[in-house]
Amino acid sequence: MPRTALLEEIAKDTKAIRNRLEDIRMHVSELEADIHPSVRHSYIRKLDRIEKKGKFKTYTSIKELKKNIEK
Repeated sequence: MPRTALLEEIAKDTKAIRNRLEDIRMHVSELEADIHPSVRHSYIRKLDRIEKKGKFKTYTSIKELKKNIEK
């Protein structure tokens, strides 16, 4: 294979790899958005109020929690 043709092939492959990398970055960005959805500030404030005013009980196991729920 002549040197010019080899360099053209390398350039073409490099461009294809860049395009594929950009596609992967786009998909990763979309997945991150799905995994880490934004939460409204009003909802966070509401949760903060619940935590401050609420009465909570700690359970040492799922079995203990289930027993309390099924009373």
